[in-house]
Amino acid sequence: MITWSVLLLQDLYENILRNGNHQNGSILSGAPANSIAGAAAGCTTLILIYTLEIAHTRLTADIGRADVRQFRGIFHFLTTIYNKDGIRGVYRGLPAFLHGMVVHRSLYFGGFDTLKEILSGEAAEHGLAPWKRWVVAQAVTASAGLMSYPLDSGYSSKADDDAIWPGTTNV
Repeated sequence: MITWSVLLLQDLYENILRNGNHQNGSILSGAPANSIAGAAAGCTTLILIYTLEIAHTRLTADIGRADVRQFRGIFHFLTTIYNKDGIRGVYRGLPAFLHGMVVHRSLYFGGFDTLKEILSGEAAEHGLAPWKRWVVAQAVTASAGLMSYPLDSGYSSKADDDAIWPGTTNV
């Protein structure tokens, strides 16, 4: 579900960037348009689903006996946090996730589309052979994951550092 929404948004953003009102017909083209569209689609999707993701994470961490659990479900979690901290509390930690999302999705979707365009060349009307698409997808997935890993794994290099980063919560 989430992947399809990102793909649809990426196509929308690519069309906007490539067919915008500009003197030569497009605002951007090629790799920059693919990367910006991928990053924008990833961020848009994250903003829309962030509340569900953080609720899922907090509910998963809220284990133990039923009578001592902090939250009874997603709706209870969201209303409790909203009543305590407002909308800011519900979206606390979003900026930290957006940093990683911009890097990962721009490399992931932008890299795949750019490499696909480069490898297609004259055979664009036939598309890329399935095995070539698979190889490109694996290379792009591995590269995007490796390059965005430092942003996704946290900002502290000390394992015993208990500092809470501004705008985030300990889950």
